[in-house]
Amino acid sequence: ILQSPKEELTVKIFASRTALGVHENPVGEMFTAGKSYISVACKGGYISILELQAAGKKRMTVEEFLRGFKNSENYKFI
Repeated sequence: ILQSPKEELTVKIFASRTALGVHENPVGEMFTAGKSYISVACKGGYISILELQAAGKKRMTVEEFLRGFKNSENYKFI
């Protein structure tokens, strides 16, 4: 679930890549340039989302998803 202060969006993740590493970001914090990638902080590293599907939408690449997704800096994964 992607959550912002105003709404929640349920998504299914179909393809992702992991990157191990140490960081101090809160688990679930989402990072994106708004056009080409979504990375999510996890315990022990990050997950880069490659393909996903929002509730009621078709399965798409992260680039396709981000074209229609606004205010991504206000969201986190829970």
